[in-house]
Amino acid sequence: MCSMAAVAVACVVAGCSHIPWRPLALAACPGVLRPIDQIDGEFVLQHSVRIRTKDLDIPLRLVVQKTADELVAIGFNPIGAKLFTVVQRSQGTEVDALPRPVLAVSPLSVFRDLHRIRFLAAPLPDTGDGRSSQSFAGTVVSDTWRAGTLIRRELTAASQPWPTTLSFEPGASSVAVDNPSCGYQSKWVTVSEQAIPRAW
Repeated sequence: MCSMAAVAVACVVAGCSHIPWRPLALAACPGVLRPIDQIDGEFVLQHSVRIRTKDLDIPLRLVVQKTADELVAIGFNPIGAKLFTVVQRSQGTEVDALPRPVLAVSPLSVFRDLHRIRFLAAPLPDTGDGRSSQSFAGTVVSDTWRAGTLIRRELTAASQPWPTTLSFEPGASSVAVDNPSCGYQSKWVTVSEQAIPRAW
């Protein structure tokens, strides 16, 4: 017997105008985005992401490309079907996604976690050890460093009752996110990372 998820995917592919069921979904979670002109470099990233709540287990694959004036993130489900695209430019952020009844997580919530992990960083201390802090649009980011390696990040915002914490696994390309204010935890693994060479 077909699962409800399979029925929903088949319905979307077939262009159904109505999906007669609504799965549990993680509510949209607030957060800040670093302006595109403050994100250095041009690159392509691939992340394996797993988001967990009390009732949900959401696996995703995220492909990210940053060029001079644009940051694009495309989310796929485990079988390779595209779920959403988020595009950040200097004039704002655009989202193109499957209908809400199909999605178990807000694309912008995933995009905000991408920023928390990759782009909202406090400066490295001169000694390479200890803590450093920086504020981004009302969110205070506090990083903990050990021998020049980032091991923990804490983000505190007035809009959220508890801080979001990120634990970076030393020597590995994985980050654990704990966001108690929004009721989820996630694990991000960097599958690949490549700089885009400049055209001469």
